[in-house]
Amino acid sequence: MDSSYIKCIIGIIVIFAILGCIFSLFGGDGSTEVYVNDVKFHIPLGFEENPSIASQHQIMNNGVKYDVKAYDNEAGDNIVITVSDLKDDTIDSVDNLKNQGYKGKSIHGKDGVIQYIYGEPQFLYVENGKFIGIDSTDESLIDKVID
Repeated sequence: MDSSYIKCIIGIIVIFAILGCIFSLFGGDGSTEVYVNDVKFHIPLGFEENPSIASQHQIMNNGVKYDVKAYDNEAGDNIVITVSDLKDDTIDSVDNLKNQGYKGKSIHGKDGVIQYIYGEPQFLYVENGKFIGIDSTDESLIDKVID
């Protein structure tokens, strides 16, 4: 083999290694950043939005606005994010949720509660005047979604 050919291959490998390092340092987890009702989340690589579940700017009977986005992957996992505005007559703190019997949990500095519905986790928390719920087939996915 020609030595210039080997040097070229080594150069290409070095370039890809450097790019890989840069990618991993600056958000290289492969997630997609999305906003639901002005709250930022990260959707893991391999998940696609499921528009049949999504709804935007819906109004509950009590006048509270909420948005829902859902994501699925080929393995059958799902993530459903619901973000609603708070009103005076809605849950306004994690303590209120804990007083209703929910188990306290913190994920990435977000104090909230977790419950399991039909064996699947739902994490609920309050942030900046918003009530946020993340449902998934796996608790580790919730961890990846929260910013």
